[in-house]
Parts: sequence; structure tokens; C-alpha cells
Amino acid sequence: MYYENHKRSVVKTVSRRILGTLTTAIIVYLFTGKLILAISVGGVEVIAKIVLYFFHERTWNKIITAGRASNLLLSGLPAFPVREKAH
Repeated sequence: MYYENHKRSVVKTVSRRILGTLTTAIIVYLFTGKLILAISVGGVEVIAKIVLYFFHERTWNKIITAGRASNLLLSGLPAFPVREKAH
């Protein structure tokens, strides 16, 4: 079975969060016209969502297996035991 290590999850979390935070700050600025408010909301949002996304990613990695290849498939071995034909 394939598991992402914690370092990879952290890197994915941070990169995704930077994009999300920029989007949030831009939207807040467009609605309010207040740059300080936009930066403040972005600052709070980035911390909260990094923590939430990290645990979301780790939970999916532990309990949800649908749509994910196993190590057996990745190594070129059959995914299920193959029975020899009787001669």
C-alpha cells in the first residue's frame, strides 16, 4: 500500500495554502477596498487552513483507499494472488 510521508504532505499543504490565501485576500480586498483587512483575513485564514488541510490529507491517506494503486501494482506484481492452472 502507498502512503505519502509527512514531509510531502506538508509541502503540498503549504503550496496549496499560499494559492488559497492569495485568492482570499484578493476577494476581501475587492469587496472592501481595505488592504489591511485583506491581509489580516489572509493571515488568520492561512494558519487555520494549513492545520485543517494537513489533518484532512493524513486522514484520507489512512482510511480512504479508493482510487489509489497499491505497492503490488506499482512494483509490477499482480494485485491479486494468481492461482496456477492444474495440469
